[in-house]
Amino acid sequence: MGGAKQKEQKNACLSGRRIRLAEALDIPKETVYGLSCVTMIGDREIYIENYMSILEYTDKKLRLRVKGGNLLITGCRICILYFNDTDMQVRGCIDQIQFERR
Repeated sequence: MGGAKQKEQKNACLSGRRIRLAEALDIPKETVYGLSCVTMIGDREIYIENYMSILEYTDKKLRLRVKGGNLLITGCRICILYFNDTDMQVRGCIDQIQFERR
């Protein structure tokens, strides 16, 4: 038990150092942690940064694997305009964005 608690404390300490370093260098936290960043423009367009993979894609649903879970986007006429290994631009009539924790 002691080993697990020590590991947890060490991870918390490292996490705190990363946050302070990111703040000192003015680096976005999503970059430091590899988290996804979702920017929505109205109900018509979404920019997603740092996604891992496309799990499901139809004109009504887009499910992406992201760190810590899945990102589900639902609506109609959903279309991926652009994507590369980490970033994506999606257009359509967006009804909902939901994070599904793994």
